[in-house]
Amino acid sequence: MSIPKNITNEHIDRAINEINIDVIPKARLSNTYFLISGEKRLPPKYVLGEANKYANNEILNSDSFNAVEAVAFLRKLNYEIEESNHMVNIKLYDIHGASTIENYRTLITPDDKYFYWDSKRFTRNEIGDIVFWVNRTERIVLYTKIDSKEVRSTFKDGKNLINDQGYNVSATAQDPTQFETFYRFKIIDKTPMPEGWNYSNLVPFNGQTMAIILYEPNVNEPEKKIEKINDLIPIFIDNEEVTELLNESLLLLNSNEKKTKKSKMEEFRDYMYTIHKNRTTSDDYMKMMPKIEGWLINNGVVGNEFQIWNDIKLINSINEKLSTTFKIKWKELNKEESNWYSSPWNLWTKFNKMNISSTDVNAYKEILCAIKTKPFILLAGISGTGKSRLVRTLAYKTCAKDELRANPKKPGNFELIPVRPNWHDSSELMGYVSRINGEKYITTSFLQFIAKAWKNVDVPFWLCLDEMNLAPVEQYFAEYLSIIETRQVHGEKIGTDYVISKASFENHSLYSQLLADLGLDENEFSDGISIPNNLVVIGTVNMDETTHSFSRKVLDRAMTFEMNNVDLSTGLDNTKNDWSYPETFISSKEVIGDFTSGAEVVNEFAESKKVVDFLINLNTELEGTPFKIAYRVRDEFLIYCYYASLNQTNSNWLTNALDEMTSMKILSRIEGDETKTGSVLSNLQRVLTGDYKKSNAKLKEMVARLSTSGYTSFWS
Repeated sequence: MSIPKNITNEHIDRAINEINIDVIPKARLSNTYFLISGEKRLPPKYVLGEANKYANNEILNSDSFNAVEAVAFLRKLNYEIEESNHMVNIKLYDIHGASTIENYRTLITPDDKYFYWDSKRFTRNEIGDIVFWVNRTERIVLYTKIDSKEVRSTFKDGKNLINDQGYNVSATAQDPTQFETFYRFKIIDKTPMPEGWNYSNLVPFNGQTMAIILYEPNVNEPEKKIEKINDLIPIFIDNEEVTELLNESLLLLNSNEKKTKKSKMEEFRDYMYTIHKNRTTSDDYMKMMPKIEGWLINNGVVGNEFQIWNDIKLINSINEKLSTTFKIKWKELNKEESNWYSSPWNLWTKFNKMNISSTDVNAYKEILCAIKTKPFILLAGISGTGKSRLVRTLAYKTCAKDELRANPKKPGNFELIPVRPNWHDSSELMGYVSRINGEKYITTSFLQFIAKAWKNVDVPFWLCLDEMNLAPVEQYFAEYLSIIETRQVHGEKIGTDYVISKASFENHSLYSQLLADLGLDENEFSDGISIPNNLVVIGTVNMDETTHSFSRKVLDRAMTFEMNNVDLSTGLDNTKNDWSYPETFISSKEVIGDFTSGAEVVNEFAESKKVVDFLINLNTELEGTPFKIAYRVRDEFLIYCYYASLNQTNSNWLTNALDEMTSMKILSRIEGDETKTGSVLSNLQRVLTGDYKKSNAKLKEMVARLSTSGYTSFWS
């Protein structure tokens, strides 16, 4: 049932005159919309409900229409509506975890009038704000209002004791400082959950998160709040006050969501403003877009249903046709129109290549995210799984510069260096001074590749050290392992200390000779050669009797990936060739990072505290072991999770990112016998539950290996 159309001004005026503002039920008051009549400010829905008595002899059910519909109906009849947001802030707290559930039981008063909780998760809330408490274990939901912010406790025998308003409640605590101040919540409604009720999406309550904002003005990610509010509505179907509150929150959040989203057309206009710096030119280009759409349809390039702002996936196929079948027509058109068709279309193509994640980016998002975090990767796995092939594939897909694509069999941004078992110093990579037939510096393919990367800093360069651990990495790669840790942001670029410094040459003319051999400008590299930010080093790794294990020094500096999954039915299609240059390249921005420390990103994404809390929790389990993590790992977790936040593909993105990093940076360091690793693995299994799929599976594998052989490690 909606608002009856036979309600007239006469019925509404009669209702307005009859309504006494002081006797309107609390549940029917409005926080957002008000009908203004003389001195009266009345809730629009309530007015229409009363007006229906005079039109149809019954009060209109408030569940049959919403506030927006009421406002639209009244405005159509020329009533003055004031819109002002007096909505209280609303929070949802999910009570889960054994200690939390126990504290719930001991912090609620016996008469169900009040509930107490520590203040840490409510520092932004004020008296009068609403908090919903969901206890899925006891199948109870509380609807509460903050009643006091200053309830003090005393600590005794591992408990915080609260004596307040004649009530004695308590909370288990580890020390006197864990819970110092409590909030008092007045329980307005305590209701059982409907049978079978659960969240439609358990995220973010499937991890350590317990409290989320449901409503605040201009709250971030309104769609996620809407999802949780819709979950709560069925629980309070018989409580008119709560139903009104939640419905009004939905209206405001939906409004906020629409305000914050720009159409693709608006985004493109903004992009062109940044390109042209001239609104007149940009607006002229925008006017051409419908004309381009018409030309493409009329000439049979696309079907009649084509819409230029929506059918973005057709851009590549359109460009292919414009460069082949329709090449002459397109060229003649732009000659006649002074490129007024091709110029905006080319910008539209470029804009969408920048802003739409290609299937390639999604396919390789985990390793690309790791590379942006730290461009030093260990790629482990059984022989023949395609580790070195993956590196070359990524080089093809990022080789966007024409001059680097001269060789169809090897991208110019790729170099493979096979490691030899007899490498016991860095001379095979860093070069050395030879005094045979005169003094000269012997350069290497490694240095030549670094120099080439410096000449093409806008393209990712991929160095593959094949069979990296055939020789001791700490010996032959010592300089790189040290220098990679000096990465720092300077201005808008990341720089390092010198991997080769002029000061290390007794004969400075040899350094000049080296620069000449590498084709580097002596003015630009006057004091030394550092590692370019676009250089990605990936070492392929096999673990068998012919190879060396990795020290913690190496593992701490690298991001570790495993490639052990084999599907023998794939890779048999000759028409699919990943060793070729693609039509659309992965942008260098998807590969080259911008940050080197956690401090640079900690305030850039809302979930950073969750990341730190997760690591603190893990470190508690690692206490007293050589596997405890420190600042380097913390920073890399923060950077990785920040990049993951920019490319969210589902609501579990943070759990997935933490899972991936835990496998790469924590589990990869664990190695030893039962005495050294047994309790560590069992402790981590308790924390890394099934939600952390990759880490959980790896832990089970490591535990099984320990059980059968008495020794375990990350490596399969």
